[in-house]
Amino acid sequence: MFQSGPRPIWNILEAAHHVFRGAGWPGPERYSITLDEHAQHVWLDYPGGPSWTLGSPLP
Repeated sequence: MFQSGPRPIWNILEAAHHVFRGAGWPGPERYSITLDEHAQHVWLDYPGGPSWTLGSPLP
């Protein structure tokens, strides 16, 4: 596997898949999103649980 660019996308996807499987294949009702002035964060089950940063919110 060859990756290039500013982020190792394949590694990020593999890690997310590992969390997804470990959590028992959670449905969408278990996810929430938090927005702030810097980024958007998706989290599983509770704000301190597994989370992913999606990027900057639109202006």
